[in-house]
Amino acid sequence: MKSIGNLTKMIQDDIYLEPPRWLVDGSECRTIVLLEGEYVRDYSATAPEFALYPYEPGAALPNELSRDAHAFHHFWGYRPLLWSRRSRASKFAPLHTISGSKFYEYPFYGSDR
Repeated sequence: MKSIGNLTKMIQDDIYLEPPRWLVDGSECRTIVLLEGEYVRDYSATAPEFALYPYEPGAALPNELSRDAHAFHHFWGYRPLLWSRRSRASKFAPLHTISGSKFYEYPFYGSDR
């Protein structure tokens, strides 16, 4: 098996999950199928969802979303909540304190496992 996917913990999941079609169409931000761990039982899985994915497949760093992108405007409205999430990459410091971070990136993220 080459890959089982990405490992992530988004925190503020509702901002990313099940985005409306208008938000994704023509956007620089793609979606991925997300399977939450609580729905995996006895070698089967149920209830996959779609999630906003501001990354290129397999990339460790988030895309640079243009300020005109629908996804950027969506995330911008939640900026204070997104910035305050804590990141494991920096010993649980808030994202806004990490140089080069983007407010819309996942605070816990491992690409292509």
